[in-house]
Amino acid sequence: KIFSNHCNKKLNTTFNWFGNNAQIWFFFFKKFKLFNKKLNILEIGSFEGLSIIYYYKFLKNINVTSVDSIDKKTKYFKNFKKNTKKLKNFKFFNISAKQFFSRNINKKYDLIYIDSSHWYRDVLFEGKESLKLLNNGGILIFDDFLYTRAIKKKNCEYQRSEEHTSELQSGFGISYA
Repeated sequence: KIFSNHCNKKLNTTFNWFGNNAQIWFFFFKKFKLFNKKLNILEIGSFEGLSIIYYYKFLKNINVTSVDSIDKKTKYFKNFKKNTKKLKNFKFFNISAKQFFSRNINKKYDLIYIDSSHWYRDVLFEGKESLKLLNNGGILIFDDFLYTRAIKKKNCEYQRSEEHTSELQSGFGISYA
């Protein structure tokens, strides 16, 4: 509720897609005693930056790297820029995850959050690549990795995309290395 109020008062958003994660993340941040640890965080897929703002609201000593191929002409990007403009120790790469991982990255991360395309093949690729960058004892979080991408038909019915393997509407997973 604290974070939801913060979002409503201080952030530019079209919709709070992150809101359902706040309590779950708080539980895991407490369980793994992350609140005062020095953390390098990588986020793949940031949209309007709500999860990034969440890190800065609750974690005390962080460096955040955000990767998102969001179109710079959209209101979502404008909201992202407004929401993140005052952050310190923050780097943003406006490129795809594949482009990011194709760079020779020698930085390691303590927490990696994957919330990008939600397509099975993309998430699988991002997960495998992220594991290479995850410190021992690091945490890898997946969001919507079971999300069903629907294709709208002319008769307004939806069918499951053949690209995906799950019937579930949403999923959340945490891996602790």
